[in-house]
Amino acid sequence: YKSVPEPGNYEIFIMDRGREVLSGRIGEVKARFGKNNVIIEFDGDVDFLQDSPIVEDLTSFPRWVEVDMAEGHSVDELFQALAGRVSVKRFEVVAPSLHKIFVQQVGRRVKDE
Repeated sequence: YKSVPEPGNYEIFIMDRGREVLSGRIGEVKARFGKNNVIIEFDGDVDFLQDSPIVEDLTSFPRWVEVDMAEGHSVDELFQALAGRVSVKRFEVVAPSLHKIFVQQVGRRVKDE
């Protein structure tokens, strides 16, 4: 019997053009990039968030959105912006996905080259 590590304990190694971008345990890598993402399930229209200074990026799906908070702004501000405008079914602060971390890190390197 061999035990399987918890998902956050898996080791990852992310490369771009043959060079290491970052590595470590998934949980530690995600923790390094903070918890500035929020998943919101809602009824209503959240298009007003696209022009909000508290939102860095917004990924929309039919009944939910993933919001990347702008630096210097809190999730409390986001919740207050939603109050009275939409019916919030779920509001969860989450670590960024590995995909977002990769795009963020590789995007920086591409701009620097």
